[in-house]
Amino acid sequence: MPPRLSAQAYGEFLENDLLVLLEDVPLHNRQTLIYQHDGAPIHFSRRTRQILDARFPERWIGRGPITGSAKSPDLNVLDYFVWGHIKDLIEHRRNGLEHEVRDEIMAAFNIITPNIVHRATRQIVRRVELCS
Repeated sequence: MPPRLSAQAYGEFLENDLLVLLEDVPLHNRQTLIYQHDGAPIHFSRRTRQILDARFPERWIGRGPITGSAKSPDLNVLDYFVWGHIKDLIEHRRNGLEHEVRDEIMAAFNIITPNIVHRATRQIVRRVELCS
């Protein structure tokens, strides 16, 4: 993703890159997947909504067909786990050069194992029930 994300770049990600990222997800899971993003302006451009309506009909959150808070940190594993975990790993590089910090971020993401992801996401059902 570019440093400054535009609606056009986000649309290209949704149309091209997201499909590649989901290739390893079993078909059944892809067919029931709910796509969640926050309310950033690029996330609700007309093009973005059209792409999400086509890829995830009636299955996306963020000013979309599913009501609920797209910004709820309780329901978004990125908010309640990933960003804090990555920040903890790279905090010591805060004053580094941009490319050094970017490299540290990439390295931090590369050490997140499937087991770590599983442990972080297994509580999502409980979180949903608490928010309902």
